[in-house]
Amino acid sequence: MAGKPPGEKGTHKKFEISAGLNRIQDLARREREMRALLDEVKDILAKGFDPLFENAETDFIAEIKEKKDHVAEIQQAEFEVKIAESPQNTSEVTGIQTAAKDQTELQGWTLKEGIEQYRKYCKGRNYSERTITTYDTYINNFTDWLVDAELLDSPCSRFDEFKAKEFLDEYFDEEGWSPWTYNNHLDFLLTLFNCVLKLEKEENKRSIKPNFLAINLAGLLIFLLIWRHEFFAVHICCHCGFCRVLFLFGK
Repeated sequence: MAGKPPGEKGTHKKFEISAGLNRIQDLARREREMRALLDEVKDILAKGFDPLFENAETDFIAEIKEKKDHVAEIQQAEFEVKIAESPQNTSEVTGIQTAAKDQTELQGWTLKEGIEQYRKYCKGRNYSERTITTYDTYINNFTDWLVDAELLDSPCSRFDEFKAKEFLDEYFDEEGWSPWTYNNHLDFLLTLFNCVLKLEKEENKRSIKPNFLAINLAGLLIFLLIWRHEFFAVHICCHCGFCRVLFLFGK
């Protein structure tokens, strides 16, 4: 269902979800896949999913904050246990505190470094010239925005779903992107950050936990549902499983 954002006058309009089913030549298999998709939609509706998502963006932001606060409480409790169990020696306690601070400040690659490493990775994969050109377009758009936003030297781990939405929205409005272009850039961000995380782990042999994960990007889908309805039909075709994570996470 699509239409005006909640609170504005207008009527909701229907849209079709094909999820690529029309490309399946075997009619029996196509019907099985259609029924599976229908069961999936019925399942999330039965669990309370509201396709209108009234107040969803506000609720999602509050839920993310609550989860982050909860994680911070657990980390603080674990730190206090370590202090309590350690010998009452000032130098040792100071060492634990310093190590904890170092771990907190460990941010990993900057966005500039991550993008450079991703470029090197792509060149070593023997991608076609057309693919490289397409990726370069996405990278250049993203890099230009990071420079303007003064974020290029900030850690990859601090680039979250809200900054991603800011980038996509600004370029959609200023560059006159189509829904397809918007979607492709969102797909590219997922690919970029997942690859950078893998590359950094391989090089440094240490675990860096980024904020920019699929579960956080669910906020972008909520945004699409509320403000960019014409994009959501394309998105559910591309990321049916990802959308299901959003529905379950939101409830």
